[in-house]
Amino acid sequence: MGCKILLGCLDLYDINIKGKNGEDLGNTVGNDQLGKTLQYTITNANGFTCWGDVTIEDKIKPTIMCPSVPLIVNCLSDISKIAPPVE
Repeated sequence: MGCKILLGCLDLYDINIKGKNGEDLGNTVGNDQLGKTLQYTITNANGFTCWGDVTIEDKIKPTIMCPSVPLIVNCLSDISKIAPPVE
């Protein structure tokens, strides 16, 4: 069973998330819940509800910062210890 919440209409719904042991997490999750499966309940203004389980995942790509200064390597250096360039 799934629910679709349209952005801009969040004030029309009451969202409640509970942890594995039934602890009330409110309507926000964070890094502490990554990898966990939580129970949710969504109630609209008319009192209709839907519920289910949701697994919290982080799908955002990491940002890699590269130095703007060129890396100068001696011709006799062991380049196996140098990370390959990122494209």
